[in-house]
Amino acid sequence: MPTDERMLRRGVALAALEQQPAMREAVRAAQRLRMTVENGDQIPLNLVDIEGLQRADKAAHGVFPSGMNRPESAFAQLLDKDSTGTVLWWLRCTENTKWAPKLVLPDGSNFFPDFAVGVARRSKPDGIALIEIKDDGETGRLQSDRNTIKARVDHSTYGKVFWGTVHGEDLPVRLLFDDRVNRFVSTNMFDLASLVYD
Repeated sequence: MPTDERMLRRGVALAALEQQPAMREAVRAAQRLRMTVENGDQIPLNLVDIEGLQRADKAAHGVFPSGMNRPESAFAQLLDKDSTGTVLWWLRCTENTKWAPKLVLPDGSNFFPDFAVGVARRSKPDGIALIEIKDDGETGRLQSDRNTIKARVDHSTYGKVFWGTVHGEDLPVRLLFDDRVNRFVSTNMFDLASLVYD
């Protein structure tokens, strides 16, 4: 059937709207072709922070840094209390620093996960897992378009980012992104053993 280029482009765009998961995967594949991995700066040996911070045995800097919100603090406590041997160390990452791991989103902006964790027996380089902790559970900003974009990107070296939140008595809960409903859903308590294999 004869058509002009404008109609053909419109037809392709309409077809793409019907195949959104395939389009997201196509964007990811196209990004991977042009993405490079660069080593950032060394992690600072000393943490510049306020005095009198609570000691943390497994924290990279030996303390629970200030500036964490309630869910991040609860998650840091969970990491530090691990007695299974899964968590070797943890680091609270600082956004927009040259040493923190980052992911590049499809629009070119950066995503800095909240934590980098050294995990025993994890197959990624240095056993590192990246974790993002949100402070608003099932509603609010967690389900924003920006976070749904973040949930679909993987770090080219360390793999997917793990997501969590806190419900009730400061108990960290694992979040999974469900593509079928285009939103995060809560699972059970955050099982640190899942960092090894996921």
